[in-house]
Amino acid sequence: MTAAEAARGHLHALATAGVEAVTESWLDGSGACHYVGKNCPLAKVAEGIDRALEQASRIGSSLVIRPRPPASATLLQLDDVPEAAFERALPLALFGLETSPGSRQAWLALAGAADAGLARAVKAATGADRGASGACRLAGSINFKGKYRPDFPVVRLLAVQPGRFTGAGELVAAGLLPGNWAGGGEGAPRFSSFLSEGSPGRPWRWPDYERALAGAPRARSHPGRDRSMADFFWCCLAVKAGWRAEEVAEQLMAVSERARERGRGYASGVAARAAASTRK
Repeated sequence: MTAAEAARGHLHALATAGVEAVTESWLDGSGACHYVGKNCPLAKVAEGIDRALEQASRIGSSLVIRPRPPASATLLQLDDVPEAAFERALPLALFGLETSPGSRQAWLALAGAADAGLARAVKAATGADRGASGACRLAGSINFKGKYRPDFPVVRLLAVQPGRFTGAGELVAAGLLPGNWAGGGEGAPRFSSFLSEGSPGRPWRWPDYERALAGAPRARSHPGRDRSMADFFWCCLAVKAGWRAEEVAEQLMAVSERARERGRGYASGVAARAAASTRK
């Protein structure tokens, strides 16, 4: 498989899960970003992949993509998972990558809206990096991280299953999700929060983010609604419903495009302000 074929296979798998666009970042050896392309249509990225791979290789840039979350599915990134868990996850994965020797990640596609509780439970069960950002190095590209000099590794596409969706039943059966998962059962998951035993008072549902966004005031500097206000209002509703601030911050990253753009520090700050506001 050539580098371009690997890259196109990676992008095609994302497309079959409903991804329409990605944020494309070019990083130097220190990890500093010297180019960012936001909301790049997937088809256009694939069309120009030969030139992008050649240019990135020539100037020593790593190519990193962050898929824009699809409307009707959830992408779950299992990064830096132990070998045994990775092998269990791979048959259920949309694709699997090796970004450097011994560093692998599996991406799962789940039918339905984002649910931070399910993602948190799977990551805990597999030992995956809980802080994984939702971005990954593009298959076929070169990982120019400085510590690998002078033998920079190529990002390998270990497996790809276009259109492969999984659900709670398969995840439980594969040992990737606790057997007492609230949405367990066969087929696509019935998404709900992860409830620990003995916690009957825990909330079951998250507020509707789209309703929070629709109710936000119009933005002053651009067309559409004020997403910062929508984020804060949604966080207030979630805190009042009984979710903890750290849980609210994690779920905000899943439902809010602005939170994903600004990062976890932003999400944690909004959630903390909402928690403080509701205590007044």
